[in-house]
Amino acid sequence: MLTEEVRYLVESFWEGCIAKFTVPCLNPVPCFGLLEVRKLIESLQKKRHEYPCPVCNEWQDIVTLLRNAPAASKPITAEVLEKQLSSIENKLDTVDVNVRRLRSQSDKNFDDLLHILTDEAKKVRACSVSSRWKQ
Repeated sequence: MLTEEVRYLVESFWEGCIAKFTVPCLNPVPCFGLLEVRKLIESLQKKRHEYPCPVCNEWQDIVTLLRNAPAASKPITAEVLEKQLSSIENKLDTVDVNVRRLRSQSDKNFDDLLHILTDEAKKVRACSVSSRWKQ
């Protein structure tokens, strides 16, 4: 049920994305075959207890394949979490400094552009006023 819920969420959130849940082949000879969980379950429902690997063509026990989930990761200690959080905070501080620098440069460029445009407007107005007086 969990994999179906995840599949539904992925496919409804990212249009065109298809979620396929797979388990690795159990062949002792190195095989990189992946078997779709949905097809394994469908085969079990049809009273088939084995399914062939698409790469090595060895028939695998479906129940064993479905139990072949990756081992749970070790719990993370508070010290490791604190180190990771500190590292992330340092990176965010660096990003904040860079963002402030870029924002400052952007403000300066905008001010320079306004100055150039207002100077050009003064020159054009001065030229048009002086050309009227000549006539």
